[in-house]
Amino acid sequence: MAERISDDSIFSQILALVGEQQHLYGKDSLSNYDLVRLEAIKIELDQRWDVLRLRDARREFGQNPNQVTPRPVSMVERY
Repeated sequence: MAERISDDSIFSQILALVGEQQHLYGKDSLSNYDLVRLEAIKIELDQRWDVLRLRDARREFGQNPNQVTPRPVSMVERY
């Protein structure tokens, strides 16, 4: 995710990822690629939700939300 991204853009990314996730879960059977992709989607969703929370926190304390950078996967995985 690049700096100066809007909350709406992050929400759009989240919706796209959720749509892809639902499509994969809707399949009768999942390939190995599908399983790997599902795991990657979960991680990407965790990171994007975390960025939104961090942006909200920065706003709450009068700081610039555009200065948020995604935290490492190890910090946000499985929120």
